[in-house]
Amino acid sequence: MTDVTCYERFPLRITLPIILFSLVMYVFGAYLLLKLHPAASLLYLVYCAAVELNVMYRSCRSCVYYGKRCAFGKGWLAARLFSKGDPASFATKEVSALNLIPDFLVVVFPVIGGLASLLYAFSWLTLGLVVVFLVMFLVGTATIRGKVACKYCMQRERGCPAAQMFEGTAKSPPKTNP
Repeated sequence: MTDVTCYERFPLRITLPIILFSLVMYVFGAYLLLKLHPAASLLYLVYCAAVELNVMYRSCRSCVYYGKRCAFGKGWLAARLFSKGDPASFATKEVSALNLIPDFLVVVFPVIGGLASLLYAFSWLTLGLVVVFLVMFLVGTATIRGKVACKYCMQRERGCPAAQMFEGTAKSPPKTNP
């Protein structure tokens, strides 16, 4: 049994900073790719939007937060874009590293682009930005998921394949907090 309260609907004080963090990461990545070519930056932003839509279609529409504000703000948006999926299927989905490749490419593309731009015009600033981008991703994502989003998530308590993959979580009855 856990003493952690799960949110029925995540408060804006959690959702807004998480959304802002994602947007900052996308803009940061686009900036790194801008050094290669403006088209690379634009294609990256289109790719980021496609990845987000894919997550909402494949996962959010079957999540307990469908139509509600989750930590990432996607449950509410998914309900406006897609019809409801089968909530019973969410916990039975299997997630592997292969499934996560599109998500990781959101980070890999700007890092490769930033490093490639260093080959034709070395800049300590660009190298520093690549390092900061990687640290933001690794530390920021782990903090958001481990300390906030997953910790208070009702879906994790009911069965979330991603949480089980990353944390090895066991299900326990959730306490809810409006």
